[in-house]
Amino acid sequence: MKQALMKGQKQSGWFRGLLVIFFTWVLCMGCMSMSCAAVQPTETEAQTETEAEPVTVKATMNVSAKTKQKTAVYQQASTTTKKVTTLSKGKELMIKGELSVQGVSWCRISATVNGKTVNGYLKKSSVKQYDMFAQNTGKTNTKVILRKTMSTTAKKVATLNKNTKVTVYSKQKKGKYTWYYVSAKLNGKTKKGYIVTKYVNLTKTTVKSTIKKAARVKESTGLYKTANTKDQKYATLDKETEILVLGTLTVGTVKWSKVKADVAGKMVTGYIKSSKVGSWKITNYVKYGVGKLNEAYDLKAEPNVNATKIKHLKKGIEVSIDGYVKMGDVIWYHCMFLSDIGFLPETVLTITDEPSKDMFYSQIENFPASYQESLTALHAAHPNWQFVAVDTALSWDYVVANENIVGRNTIQSNYPKGGSSLAPFSYLSTDEGAYDWSTDTYKVKDGTNWYAASEDVIKYYLDPRNFLTESGIYQFEALSYDSGQKINVVDAILKNTFMSGNYSVVDKLTNQTVSGPYNKLFMKAGKKAGASPYFLARTARLELGTSGSGSVSGTYAGYEGIYNYFNIGANDSAGGGAIANGLKWASGGSTGETSYQRPWTNPEKSIIGGAEYISATYISKGQNTSYYKKFNVVNYASGLFLHQYCTNVQGAASEANLAKSAYAACDMTNSEMVFYIPFYDKMPSKPCKLPETKGNPNYYLSALTVMNAESGESLSLNQTFQYKTLDYKLAAPKGTSSVKISAKAVSKYASVKINGTAVSGSETKTISVKAGKTTTVEIVCTAGNGKKKTYTLKIAVAG
Repeated sequence: MKQALMKGQKQSGWFRGLLVIFFTWVLCMGCMSMSCAAVQPTETEAQTETEAEPVTVKATMNVSAKTKQKTAVYQQASTTTKKVTTLSKGKELMIKGELSVQGVSWCRISATVNGKTVNGYLKKSSVKQYDMFAQNTGKTNTKVILRKTMSTTAKKVATLNKNTKVTVYSKQKKGKYTWYYVSAKLNGKTKKGYIVTKYVNLTKTTVKSTIKKAARVKESTGLYKTANTKDQKYATLDKETEILVLGTLTVGTVKWSKVKADVAGKMVTGYIKSSKVGSWKITNYVKYGVGKLNEAYDLKAEPNVNATKIKHLKKGIEVSIDGYVKMGDVIWYHCMFLSDIGFLPETVLTITDEPSKDMFYSQIENFPASYQESLTALHAAHPNWQFVAVDTALSWDYVVANENIVGRNTIQSNYPKGGSSLAPFSYLSTDEGAYDWSTDTYKVKDGTNWYAASEDVIKYYLDPRNFLTESGIYQFEALSYDSGQKINVVDAILKNTFMSGNYSVVDKLTNQTVSGPYNKLFMKAGKKAGASPYFLARTARLELGTSGSGSVSGTYAGYEGIYNYFNIGANDSAGGGAIANGLKWASGGSTGETSYQRPWTNPEKSIIGGAEYISATYISKGQNTSYYKKFNVVNYASGLFLHQYCTNVQGAASEANLAKSAYAACDMTNSEMVFYIPFYDKMPSKPCKLPETKGNPNYYLSALTVMNAESGESLSLNQTFQYKTLDYKLAAPKGTSSVKISAKAVSKYASVKINGTAVSGSETKTISVKAGKTTTVEIVCTAGNGKKKTYTLKIAVAG
């Protein structure tokens, strides 16, 4: 039987041969039951000699494994020797060596049983190796021979080309070389053998610490020595365990994070899959207050002593506090100092209820000067309010240009269809794609009367300074859940709407009646989704109106029994269909999606599931105010300007007005509130204004015709009339003494004058002309808004 080669063989070949013969004789004389150490042959002899198998083996390996089934461990590699213990199925152990006895492969193992280390032997067939010093993977860095044993002269198993992928099971030193025991797939077959380590590049499973970011574990996961599930497992980290992310790397297609976590009271550094890493979150809110530093300390970007420094704060400085998060045994307060927001540990702060008189002024110093007068007035009226300056780092012109893309912002008007209500003509865009100058036609963007808003209107609603008012300020209020939020405010928001009472429907899936009060349902949805119930109630009211709509009737054709209280997915078009599109989404769509509790077959599923959707897609991504939800200038991950809840340019302002009314009804306008107010680079020195209310803007002609006044013959212009072409010539035949000119405006709101005389409809203006002379005629078209366009016609008569 060929024996495994072991380290430390220094005897010459002939001497070792004599020893083999001697031990063979001893075994044959009846000593088979005694334990004897295996004497190792030379590498050359290992290819040819067969001897009686030993029953013990030296520890030459360190390979992790698990038992395949319940199995016994023996004192030696024989079932006739003393049984040391029994290992259960799936028990982790370490293989220290291997040997074969009478054709049966055995493993020398080490395992921990009841807290004690047990050594012994079990059959190799009962265990499964699962790592080397972490069963790593790698690639050959050159063409290399895979050997049967750890010798450069050993039998060749296969030849591996450069970049052949291998699985590495163990690492051993033999003579002057260190070897990997590996397997590789060749032509569909697995080949195993040994390669000198320098010819294999192992997959990188460790990374330097390059970041220090606080996080939490999203779901229970193993903490490993390296980025390899086959490596030593330090511990299992429970869901919500606080961790510090130190670095990241990708192994194959799997992303890993190097983290530091508290394991049994000790901080241990290891690796978990990045998919298990979640963001830290402030889950425990406190009454908005003030903290005074009792010693100098760095404001940290993350709730951890090793996190990045934002700013060094001196002793005695005051910071505002809006919440805290517990990381390990330390409470970290979420603080703001001037425009800087970060974390400070409770140990360096003395918490007070009231800020000093200078607190507010240190806040508004972070705002541009054009903000400060309005904020000072609000502070005087509401001293409990706090204002956080948010520097978007975006230029004003860049933001305006992107929000002015046709279709991103709309406004409701009845003027284009002949009415005289809602937004005037001057509020509507005349950009390409929004308006056709040749026909005076505004293109409907949503519903039946929603049109693209003009740039000046967009600027007005985009400019935060226009809403630093008693009602407008609420569009900057945080939309996240707060345990201090009250049900009577929800009542005030829902007052005089179909949601002011109870709901009661029969769920079409369960055939059970689902009923209850709306106010409690919005409170429940807010808490469950981490969203403000005030915001949820306002959104539902704005979307559905006071009487409701087909989105929540439960009787909409084709979608009976489906409800959509927030009109999620209700994308409208010129042909209508917004309600149908929204109900399709609420039903799960064509693929039957079940996320966010869909299908929404009752109000509870719709309101709670809708709240979870809004929270997950907006609030948790930084769009946590009505302003940011409407104008996405903060959420880079979802695409600036692209991830916006509605196209209604007045949406955030409307929500703010509704919030003000609700808070006023509950006498809450003087409560403690924090408003997150953005500003931009290179803003205009003064707040942008809405355009003046004016009429239709079209000042073009749709037709210009000329005829001989005496003969009635039509006279041709030098070129075909085009409404944007302003200059024309006409060559009249000899003998022409006068012509009749007719000019018609594109818009019914425009007026036309020919050489100062008003004409309308089919009216003409007679102009005298002279032979051999050129007569110039001016046709002026005046739009409904007063703007004018002048066309020039030069008439030359032959002499």
